[in-house]
Amino acid sequence: LCEVAPDVVIMLSALSTVEECEEKKSIALEINTFSVGCVAEWCLKNSKHLVFISSECVFDGLSSPYYEWSQHYPINFYGKTKALAEEMIKTMSCSFAIIRLPLLYGYNCEFDKDTLLRRVVKNLSNEKEILLDNKRIKYPILIDDVAKGLIEVIKENLRGIFHFSSQDALTKFEFGLEVANVFGFNKSLVRGMPMEESISIPKP
Repeated sequence: LCEVAPDVVIMLSALSTVEECEEKKSIALEINTFSVGCVAEWCLKNSKHLVFISSECVFDGLSSPYYEWSQHYPINFYGKTKALAEEMIKTMSCSFAIIRLPLLYGYNCEFDKDTLLRRVVKNLSNEKEILLDNKRIKYPILIDDVAKGLIEVIKENLRGIFHFSSQDALTKFEFGLEVANVFGFNKSLVRGMPMEESISIPKP
């Protein structure tokens, strides 16, 4: 950071898979929490603006709607690491913008992780059935729109906590149907069922 001397630091790095965070808690804390504290400390000492990417997982999902000032209540370890990082940033009192994101979709490159969109397209293009949760409500947002929002935050030097989201409330099952519709896939291959009983790690 000292060599680059940025005006703004966007903290994107994270161990973002909920399951992996549960399995590798010490690594999740290092990446998602402690490293954020180190960067926040640098930003404070050098009078730089920190933009930190957080998550809807800082909440439990049982008392919606959630606002920027709503109290943290994470129910899995990933959410806890993000909530702790937020508190660390606020405690350090550096110039910051915390951006909480919901379910993301879009394409990065062939090396991108196995996202919901990629799984749906992969299954349906091979005429394979896919089973998706039809219980939890999500507000999926296109990664391109997140990028545009981040640019606005930086350009306007916005500070505080912000929620990025679409206005479209969808379950993952409904999202799968939308993907099938857009790409012209067989919608009957998209099946929905409540996943609560089969999930060992709680999710909001």
